[in-house]
Amino acid sequence: MKKLKYLSTLLVVALAIIAAWLVWNYYTQSPWTRDGKVRAEQVGVTPQVSGSILQLNVRDNQLVKAGDVLFKIDDTPYKIAVLNAQAQLAKAKAEVAKAKAEQKKAASDANRRRNLSQNFISAEDLENANTALNTANTNLEAAKALIDVVQASLDHAQWQLAQTEIKAPVDGWVTNLSTRVGDYASVGHPVFALVDSHSFYVVGYFEETKLRNIRPGDRAQIILYSSKQKLQGHVGSIGRAIVDQSVASGGGLVADIKPNIPWVRLAQRVPVRIEFDSLPSDTTLVSGTTCTVAIGPQ
Repeated sequence: MKKLKYLSTLLVVALAIIAAWLVWNYYTQSPWTRDGKVRAEQVGVTPQVSGSILQLNVRDNQLVKAGDVLFKIDDTPYKIAVLNAQAQLAKAKAEVAKAKAEQKKAASDANRRRNLSQNFISAEDLENANTALNTANTNLEAAKALIDVVQASLDHAQWQLAQTEIKAPVDGWVTNLSTRVGDYASVGHPVFALVDSHSFYVVGYFEETKLRNIRPGDRAQIILYSSKQKLQGHVGSIGRAIVDQSVASGGGLVADIKPNIPWVRLAQRVPVRIEFDSLPSDTTLVSGTTCTVAIGPQ
């Protein structure tokens, strides 16, 4: 009886040791991490022209579609610029018509003088006629070139007028909106941002000791910390560089090595990008929130 009790105790201890070893091995070797972050691309809504905002068509956290008009800038100066360019183009066309008439007259006069007998026209008069024709040809070419310049100015003015309507470049959510009607929008400066609704992914930070078991294409399970919802994905890529914490970034000519404890070495974490395979319609993803990521074979 005592022998059976002794064997039972040994069996329980052995099972406990095996279970502890399996748990420890899974924790240290299996490719999973609780240090995961949901990410998404943010697109700055940046006007191409400057002016006061006359109309704002969105509110904070609103979902918009690519091509939706987000806001409108005062187009008065840009309409005036188009009208001015159109007037300049009409004037340039009139100058071309005038230059053509003068060139035609000069050509006719030069031909007529060439056909006259030398007894009726001097060499000087003939030279003057040819010079006048050359001048008329030059003026005509210059007038035609001016039309190209003015047409380019008109095209630019019309493009600027069209840019007073700022449209969504992608499908996404308006985020951190603080703009109001009457604010001044400056060219090249983002007014607010859109979170691209088609760009969500996960970055899992895995210990370097687990990278040997991770390959691009491996299956991944993502558990959102916010809702405990399980989502499926796959490994897209593995980061190829992280900051070397042992070297100070002083920019000196010699290496500045930080002191450490020789017998303590912590595994560095490496970012692994996870792409979602599909997302249920009821899934709410928020860029910056946390999740757990577990990697399995393909």
